Amino acid sequence: MNNGMVYRINKILVSSLEMKEALAAVHSQLRKPLDSERIIISLFNDGGEGFRYFDFENGSEVKEWVHGGIDLEEEPHWERALKTGEPVIVQEIKEDSSWVYQKLFQEGIRSSILFPLAYKGKKIGIINFCSKEVAHFSEDHVRSLHQMDEGLAIFIQNVLLYEETRKKLDEMTLLYEMTRISTTSLSMDQMLTEIVKCLHHFLKFEALGIFLREESTKRFHLHPSSIGLQKEDVQTQELTLGKGIMGEVIEKGEALLVDDVRKHERNQRGAGEPLSEMCVPLKAGGRMIGVIYARSKRVKTFSKEDFRLMVMAGEHLAILIENVQSEERYRAVVESALDGVMVMGKDNRLTYANERLAKLIGTPREELIGVDFRDYLDEESKQIMARRNALDGEAEEGSSRYGLRIVRKDGERRDVEVNSTVILDSQGNMNTVVFLEDVTAKRKMEEQLRQAEKLRAVGEMAGGIAHDFNTALTIILGNTQLLLHGTRDEELTKTLKVIEKVAQDSSRTVRQLMEFTRNGIHP
Repeated sequence: MNNGMVYRINKILVSSLEMKEALAAVHSQLRKPLDSERIIISLFNDGGEGFRYFDFENGSEVKEWVHGGIDLEEEPHWERALKTGEPVIVQEIKEDSSWVYQKLFQEGIRSSILFPLAYKGKKIGIINFCSKEVAHFSEDHVRSLHQMDEGLAIFIQNVLLYEETRKKLDEMTLLYEMTRISTTSLSMDQMLTEIVKCLHHFLKFEALGIFLREESTKRFHLHPSSIGLQKEDVQTQELTLGKGIMGEVIEKGEALLVDDVRKHERNQRGAGEPLSEMCVPLKAGGRMIGVIYARSKRVKTFSKEDFRLMVMAGEHLAILIENVQSEERYRAVVESALDGVMVMGKDNRLTYANERLAKLIGTPREELIGVDFRDYLDEESKQIMARRNALDGEAEEGSSRYGLRIVRKDGERRDVEVNSTVILDSQGNMNTVVFLEDVTAKRKMEEQLRQAEKLRAVGEMAGGIAHDFNTALTIILGNTQLLLHGTRDEELTKTLKVIEKVAQDSSRTVRQLMEFTRNGIHP
């Protein structure tokens, strides 16, 4: 492998943070000089288990999968490469009894070279170069590959860190959107409809629905907000304890991912029914209040990442539902008994006041009778009352809504929303029945929401800048580290060290900016 090719490969690696795109480009560069018909890249987690695989073949697109794993005890060549950190050449895989090599042999592969990838001493993966020729690979191939293995390992580690950061950002964004929807929705139905749309936008499922538990019957019913599900679709499924896949979730209270419904012991589906299902419980205070359910007509549709996000969303949604239910119960009580109610004559003097109004104004109930209501208003509200009185005087009967600010006896100011109705008594005298709702907290919440929106805009801008700057730093730092690895010039090394330090310091600044962004989204 000549220096020009090494340079091109390194340039590819430092210019992208997309794993499949960059690895496909590297494969196109290595295919001819190595004369390798197939390259398989296996990535390993901290426990040494394979969790992600890329398969490149001549004239075909890259295949990627995350299911399954490699049992190192049954794959001695893989185990040897990882333990020693040295490449392993297999000259004839036909003679190898391992499952992986027997599968490759059936696909026409005859020899291979396993090349371990390490980052800062930690084994992160293996590249398996395959050939259809027996004894194709030699030590010359090993020496050639050593010229780019460190750069490839650095690239993979950087991409994994980037993807993990992006995953966390997706989580935060999803939770933020769900919370925002809950704070701006006027009802449970509106909130669930918008949240289902949000989940569908993030996860792109064929069918996604929410089933809520009815307290009186203890049964679970499909909410109308569901996408791709109709009541007739689930009529044949018993949504009760222990029956079917959803019933198992209801019984055990644990989320369940089924890659192939046909193989599940509690399957109640017939031919042509969904083949993949995912169900997550909605629990509040240890009480099952519903489930989120997703399904597909294909097997192995849902990834572990989909499942993880759904579980996280389910935990958050259960809290939001419980909050909305509590809020609706509280609102019912307030509307029926906790609003301030008063009756006043044409001169604005009170003839009746309930206990809630007395507490709202901060004056004993008996002291309010005969008092001019305008005495408890600020100057702006007095002007509003004057205009309202003029309008009311022109009409014999009518109702209106408007806002006022009450100045309590202790000096505290309270915002109220007024719903007033002008009525005539039996003698023809005009009176006004007034309902006053204390909206001080609501006004504060609206102001907080406006501030939150401003902070979110600032956070998004800062996040975008930090992301772009971080990408540039990754490229600069990657190139610098590669140059440091390949030079022996002391003067150049000193200069590169300065660049590396500046890039690392800048990276810390970026992390601080991104931390601000995360905290800024939730003021």
